[in-house]
Amino acid sequence: MHDIKAIRDDAAAFTAGLKRRGFVAAESITSELLTLDKELRELQTRLQQAQARRNDASKQIGAAKAKKDEAQAQSLMSEVAGLKDEIQRAEEKERDLLADLTERLSILPNLPAPDVPQGAGEEENVEVPARRFGRAPGMNAPKDHVELGEKLGILDFKKAAQPPSCWTTTRANSATRSSCRRFWCVTRPCSAPDSCRNSKMSSSRR
Repeated sequence: MHDIKAIRDDAAAFTAGLKRRGFVAAESITSELLTLDKELRELQTRLQQAQARRNDASKQIGAAKAKKDEAQAQSLMSEVAGLKDEIQRAEEKERDLLADLTERLSILPNLPAPDVPQGAGEEENVEVPARRFGRAPGMNAPKDHVELGEKLGILDFKKAAQPPSCWTTTRANSATRSSCRRFWCVTRPCSAPDSCRNSKMSSSRR
């Protein structure tokens, strides 16, 4: 999460970083954060002053009662009661402002480092020559797994169209063939072919 003090110390750099991340309203975001931060800090100052005055007045109540000055004591007690309500309201507002500021800061992404190239996506990435090593392997007429599987004779999609929906492909040769029983057991129950049932039964008899 971003540090509001760092934003306060260098708002221009923070705004520039948001713009590099693609935020069109970067100035508005920074301004709202600083306004919320200022409001929170001013409230905290008033809250601390009220707490200090309450503590001081509480001490004066004891001194007034010791002097048998009931009028002064009652005046101070009324003031403390009012300060108590004021402090409670200020603490509630402080929690709301702090939660709002924290949420706003937490949803903002990290800012790019100064040496990161400008770009809107990975297509605009810049190669770092100092980190390059060796030679990139070349590929001559690359093939996908479907074409390779059929060419090597390990996948047969024509036969795969014949069984029910338990299978998506059929293993073609004995070296790679798995028993129907294994495929039948790991799929959801369906109408398996008789060959599967026979294979399963013969396997269990062995």
